Amino acid sequence: MTKNETFLLLISIFALWINSFFTEDVQYYSGFVLIFLVGILHGSNDIILIKKTLQNESVSNNKLIIYYVLVVLFGFVMFYFIPAIALFLFVIASSYHFGEQHWNSLKNKKNKKIILFFQVIYGFIIFMLLFTFHEVEVKKIIFSIIRSNINFLNFSKILFFTSILLSILTIILYQKIKNFRKLLLINLVYLIVFSLLFKTANLIWGFAIYFAIWHSLPSIRDQIIFIYGKISIINLKKYILNALPFWIISLLGISILFYFFKDYAIFETIFFSFLAAITFPHVIIMTKLFQKK
Repeated sequence: MTKNETFLLLISIFALWINSFFTEDVQYYSGFVLIFLVGILHGSNDIILIKKTLQNESVSNNKLIIYYVLVVLFGFVMFYFIPAIALFLFVIASSYHFGEQHWNSLKNKKNKKIILFFQVIYGFIIFMLLFTFHEVEVKKIIFSIIRSNINFLNFSKILFFTSILLSILTIILYQKIKNFRKLLLINLVYLIVFSLLFKTANLIWGFAIYFAIWHSLPSIRDQIIFIYGKISIINLKKYILNALPFWIISLLGISILFYFFKDYAIFETIFFSFLAAITFPHVIIMTKLFQKK
């Protein structure tokens, strides 16, 4: 186990411990603060990342910003006019994004499609663990987004069948790729940790711990190495300073939304729609980053 993995596990154990001291309201607001401070930050340097991946092409920053904003707006439009399809695409894209972050060092050209499918399923199981332990709340949020009842869905059954599929893919990759064997045990341990986390925490706090600590921090580390070449305090400061404009705009926008829509259900709906809209371009950019790595 690496130092980074040990650090993440210790933070998760600490988060599990303090769950018993936090009321529902404290978990709720602490979760949003964590998402705002770390989760939003990890996507705030997307323009610089695009520029870095397209370093051989002459594209102005203004054009990149316009394209980026258009993709985000397109995501909002989808959620307004075809929310069910938009939500489905968001879950699939985020599943791949989460799985890719956990398994980004798994590279094998011959088995590229199987690896991609495996990453999607691994990330999807993380979603299903969260959804299964908070089924009632999740279904309320989904209903408010797509304006349709999904009580016919049984998340625990979906989790069961998806786990079988993941097991089959695991056996295939275990036989085909040596590097996969080194990564397997720790990532299975992660799933156990996530299960305990999601079971003991409320929906927002559990998602925030995973999204900020397990996804965003490793992503920020990868981004800093990609942009600046190595991890250091100086490069971290550069990363944060470059991220500040987009980060502040995002926080101001979310703060205004919270002021006008303080009701939990309404704010959660708007917040997750916003998160989904900015996820689409970010997933594409991070995939390009890992390809360049």
